[in-house]
Amino acid sequence: MSSQIVMRWAGLSDAWNASYEDYINGFGDPTSAVYWFGLENFHRLTAAGLYGLNLWLDGKDGNQGTYNYPYVKVLSRASRYALRASNVQVRVSGMTSLSVFA
Repeated sequence: MSSQIVMRWAGLSDAWNASYEDYINGFGDPTSAVYWFGLENFHRLTAAGLYGLNLWLDGKDGNQGTYNYPYVKVLSRASRYALRASNVQVRVSGMTSLSVFA
């Protein structure tokens, strides 16, 4: 099984001031503090087969959470890159409230 980093954000508050086209095409480098794989790249990747999505979150207060989507697909630009996901599994430590929408 291989993996692809699709986003990294290391707490830089102004890092996400990118244009819509930047979000479509992607920006940054997977090894840098700020990286976005790109909606079109995400669409092409998930259109080619079955993919899952794992999210690892570390809060500034030390709380941690993981979200595992065994099946995920990003639709085309014509569909405004809608995300389709199923069967989310959530593990959270130290959080007092949590909302999950899938």
